[in-house]
Amino acid sequence: GNATYLPANDIVQNLHVGAITNVSTVLVTDTFSGTNGALPDASKWEWSGEASQNGAGQLALSTWTSNLSWIKSKAGAAIGAGQSLVAQIRAYTYAEGTSPGTVYGDKQPRGLRVGTDVNNVIEFYSASRVTVGMRCRKAGIETSATYSFPAGVDSLHDYQISVTTTSVVFKVDGTIAGTITANIPTGVLN
Repeated sequence: GNATYLPANDIVQNLHVGAITNVSTVLVTDTFSGTNGALPDASKWEWSGEASQNGAGQLALSTWTSNLSWIKSKAGAAIGAGQSLVAQIRAYTYAEGTSPGTVYGDKQPRGLRVGTDVNNVIEFYSASRVTVGMRCRKAGIETSATYSFPAGVDSLHDYQISVTTTSVVFKVDGTIAGTITANIPTGVLN
């Protein structure tokens, strides 16, 4: 099955909202430091499927038996004029083979959604083992791009999504992977 692992080195996932002048508020952060098999912190997260901590500062989302697993923060923010929302996620995903390799299912999306609505998203996904996809989807209409990623999605990387009302900048390991300016969803993103 597919698995996405979210290690807790430094900050696992932060959602910041504030003025572009670098004033920000942390909406959620978690070290996933629970014991092996422990569920995520229910005061911070909602989830479905197979989600558990592994006792080593990681959260595993698997699809061995449930076929679909997801986690989302209970905190979220809508972006206004002059504001930005930044999601930082350290993750690696499951892939098989070499270039281009194989990824399965929904290609392990990681990013922001309006609730759990798949028609309103800003996210990375694994296009192949060596290609990261980026997409914005508003009311089901999608704009996407890809980024060649020889290091592979199946090793640990820092993903960052910076959203304003007019653009989304996607970064991998601090390098800009792409910018999208169309089909940016509105509403509370989490």
